[in-house]
Amino acid sequence: GTRRTLLPTCSATMKVRTSVKLMCKNCKAVRRKGRLYVVCKRNPKHKQRQGFATVAESHAVPFTSAASFGPATPFPLPAPTASLRPLGL
Repeated sequence: GTRRTLLPTCSATMKVRTSVKLMCKNCKAVRRKGRLYVVCKRNPKHKQRQGFATVAESHAVPFTSAASFGPATPFPLPAPTASLRPLGL
C-alpha cells in the first residue's frame, strides 16, 4: 500500500518501498540525506522513497554506523537496594 510522508513537501503521496523503480521516462532518481528518492514532475503518483517506514521515524535519532558504538554488550543492571523490598510485608 501507499504511505503518506510527514513532510509537507507536496500534496501527492509518496510510496515507501524496499526497491524503487523509474516508472516513466520523466522519473529521476535522487539521493538525499542518505536515502534514494524517485521524483517525477509529469506524474506525482510516481514519487517513491526507498526505505522502511515506521510511525516513530519522524522522532528517530539519526543513525550512525554500528561500528562506532563498539561491540554489543548487555546493559549493566543496577545493584539491588533496600528500597526495592516488596510493600506490605
